[in-house]
Amino acid sequence: WIHAKKVFSICCLGSDASVTDESLYAKIDLEADADALLDNKPHWETAENLNLSYQGLGTAYQRPELLNVMTKVSANLVVLKLAHNSLTALPRGLVFPCLRLLDLSFNELTSTNQLPRADKLQVLSLLRNLIPAQHVAMRSLDRYRELTRLTLAGNPISSAGTLYMHLVGWAAV
Repeated sequence: WIHAKKVFSICCLGSDASVTDESLYAKIDLEADADALLDNKPHWETAENLNLSYQGLGTAYQRPELLNVMTKVSANLVVLKLAHNSLTALPRGLVFPCLRLLDLSFNELTSTNQLPRADKLQVLSLLRNLIPAQHVAMRSLDRYRELTRLTLAGNPISSAGTLYMHLVGWAAV
């Protein structure tokens, strides 16, 4: 029911929280970026890597700011980390044309339906969320044709044998 180009691993069981791929992180050239660092203003439009983990973005106060930032960074973003934010959903309609890694671990997501459109997404971590053992909760993963690593450990879905077998079948496609 889900067709992907290739999936190298799906982690539904165990405690392996590693979702890093060093090739997905850009090296920082401090000399070239010195002016940008000194002016002390965020340059959202040119960001390729953004780590907003542990920022309390799931609160009503922070949600509008999250939408504002996500809209500004969408064009060039390759790596987005939003772990440990108590997020129950992401803003609707987000599109990330270059995104390759999305880390939403340790949040309170109950579905993959509101995940952003990201045609180049390769690594998706949903570690320790609240994804239920229902096909409808996973249906939207079909849009990620380049997905090679999916982490679902610590979700109710990870203990559902039948659905897990469907995901393993998806990995074989």
